[in-house]
Amino acid sequence: MRRCLDSIKILLTNDFAELIVVDTGSIDKTPDIVNEYTNNLYFHPWNNNFAEMRNITISYAKGEWIFILDADEELENANELVELFKSIDTKKINTIGVLVKNASNLTSKEGYMISMSPRLFKNDGNFKYIGAVHNQPLFKEPIYYSNISIWHYGYITNDKALMEKKYKRTASILQEELKKIQIICIIGINLALVILCMVKLIRR
Repeated sequence: MRRCLDSIKILLTNDFAELIVVDTGSIDKTPDIVNEYTNNLYFHPWNNNFAEMRNITISYAKGEWIFILDADEELENANELVELFKSIDTKKINTIGVLVKNASNLTSKEGYMISMSPRLFKNDGNFKYIGAVHNQPLFKEPIYYSNISIWHYGYITNDKALMEKKYKRTASILQEELKKIQIICIIGINLALVILCMVKLIRR
């Protein structure tokens, strides 16, 4: 957590940004660490739905833009982000994409996979995430593709305990989502049968 918060310290100076943190059930010193950086710390119990947790966090945001950063991530070039907002016409865009570097181990930053991810969104009151596990932002275009980069340490492949914990958590959530889909399918089948019966009745 401290690594993450230290990486965005410069954003919190001169009222450039406010920091909002939602704690979903930490049992360590996370709240104490967060309180060193912001008073905007909120507690909401984890409900096995990543999108809902993100949307709760978003609901507290008051600024013009929303920047999403997880505790297992680190902003690599905060200064460039500040300069970016000074150099582009933000009125003409709704979303900003950043480069996410997914580290494979903690001892070296040489091995990683990189992808472009939308992470900054105009706070229009309607923006939200969907998806219990692989949550996706419902962002609006136009999108600006920047050189801002984030390190993600959530999938360290040589940390077997971490990976096993994450896989079990993901599998559990997906199983619950599958049950919902099965229910929807059953409802859909029953609805189709009702419609079919109605059509047959009308044709008599």
